[in-house]
Amino acid sequence: EMRNVASSLFDSFFFILFSLLVLLPAQNIQFQSERIEIKIGDDQVQVAGTYYLYNPASFPLSRTMYYPFVVDDRLEYPDSIHVTLSTVDHSLAFRPESNGIFLSIPFLPGQLITLTVFYSQKTLANQFEYILTSTKEWNRPLQLASYIIKIPKTKQQMGRPSWWERVYN
Repeated sequence: EMRNVASSLFDSFFFILFSLLVLLPAQNIQFQSERIEIKIGDDQVQVAGTYYLYNPASFPLSRTMYYPFVVDDRLEYPDSIHVTLSTVDHSLAFRPESNGIFLSIPFLPGQLITLTVFYSQKTLANQFEYILTSTKEWNRPLQLASYIIKIPKTKQQMGRPSWWERVYN
């Protein structure tokens, strides 16, 4: 699992690590792009992940996907989870597990689906992680990835974050 430190806040104690969802198995479905927006609050973080998935096959497919969360002594299990697909007009059902959720996604032939996962999670130690895994299982790189981190002005640091020198020098 590849993890990247994305930001250091709250006097260098607030770390963000990224993650992609995991497809079980990837097979013919193409994970084309993603847009992750993370909104940081005082003791809670909201994540809205939008993932673009394509079925290039000439037949319908149904895939099970696992969407992980970091749950430990710093981060509680998300208190709110909402999943939608662009192909249905209601929330997508999911099966909660101790560190994530399982989703079953139906694909029609040649169909591009937008999967949106929203969750909010309490931060108990001014830290947050979002798991980033390799796209190796998808057998192709993402065409586009966008990560947006919204930090309240009261939590922003001036200049480079403390981890900058360790990472880039």
